[in-house]
Amino acid sequence: LILEYKIRQAQEKGTKYIQVGKANKRADLNLEAGNDKFIALLNGLMNQMAGSADAKLKSEIDRFDVLQEELKSFSMDQLIKLTGYDKVTIDTFMEMLRDKNVVFIFEPTESKFRRETLEAVANYLLLSGKIGDPQNGLILGDIDLNSTGVKEMGTDPDYLPGIVSLSEKDQIARISKEWG
Repeated sequence: LILEYKIRQAQEKGTKYIQVGKANKRADLNLEAGNDKFIALLNGLMNQMAGSADAKLKSEIDRFDVLQEELKSFSMDQLIKLTGYDKVTIDTFMEMLRDKNVVFIFEPTESKFRRETLEAVANYLLLSGKIGDPQNGLILGDIDLNSTGVKEMGTDPDYLPGIVSLSEKDQIARISKEWG
């Protein structure tokens, strides 16, 4: 419940919630996951950012020139082709991440996707200057975490906090009263 409450508080202050994976009705933008779409979107955003990076940032990132070269292939046309998203969706994603606070929350996934995704997120946080900022970051799930406890917090879009299904009207009324 605490994580869900913190997410709601952040949204009330203007923070945008991007859900990657299973759709969540509370999210400002839902993106399909399970393949390289999310990585491609982050790389596209970083491609735009790398072109305008200042000298200080370039000197702080090891092998910046290699990263910049790798990102060049992620033009808008290539992103549309790789992800299947239209330009409006891609622009919305990029705008939400460009100047906003962002926290990435990851659950356990297939190892190749997870490693590549985490690399893209780490590169984004470095390139955007958001690493080390307490309003930005990364929350990693683990296969050994208490999955029931995570669902209790309201992170599953099919359930309300407390693992209350949408058909449990009496429990919904109780939660509505508690949460306002």
